Amino acid sequence: MNYVLKTFGGACIALLAFVAMLHGTLAATGKYTPETLGKFHDMPVVGGFFPKHEPTVPPPSPEEIRNTRASEWLAAAAKDVELPAPYTSEEIGKLVRDLKDAREQHLAAARRFEDERTGLDKVGADLESQKRELLAGAGDLERKSRELLGLRDELERERAFIRRSEERNLKSLASIYEAMAPDEAAGRLALMDDDTAAKLVSRMSERKAGKVLGALETPRAVAVTRRMKSLTDADAPTSRPEAR
Repeated sequence: MNYVLKTFGGACIALLAFVAMLHGTLAATGKYTPETLGKFHDMPVVGGFFPKHEPTVPPPSPEEIRNTRASEWLAAAAKDVELPAPYTSEEIGKLVRDLKDAREQHLAAARRFEDERTGLDKVGADLESQKRELLAGAGDLERKSRELLGLRDELERERAFIRRSEERNLKSLASIYEAMAPDEAAGRLALMDDDTAAKLVSRMSERKAGKVLGALETPRAVAVTRRMKSLTDADAPTSRPEAR
């Protein structure tokens, strides 16, 4: 009895040693894979020491799922509804292919529509950018317009100041010429241009102005008189001094 047990024990140890050797050899040679271990699983005696390999089936693609569902739907419909006589299995297959082609065309059209929408969005963004630039330019023009208006007002104030200064100077000179004898005043006016002479005479009293013009030579007196009539309201005095 002891002999039998020793023999059986020795056989088990030898078997385990053989299995361990196989595992070690496969690991050392880089072949310790589920596929290789699955091959040893089918061997007698030692097969139980190796796992059974069941190949992993990749999940079906969305296209395969749609085709499977379509086939199942057609099979179920064929059981419940009797197809008309003209429709054969080949025609149904063609119909399925036509539907598939129509779906692909729809997807292509959707992609084109998306591309066009993207292009329109870009155009819209460009227009919005141009609008912002135009608004900024309008703001600059408005600011420059205000600056020009300010410069115009400043110029008007300077012109008014010059007119007032000129008016004061002309009145002062007119007073000086009024104090002169008509011949002396006429002699000095004869050396001036018509515009200056007309402005000075127009600021004298009517009596004094008549005497001075009478002392001028006739052509010169006529020219100064015409110039006096063409003076603007701004150049003419607001009120004539009383006759002395």
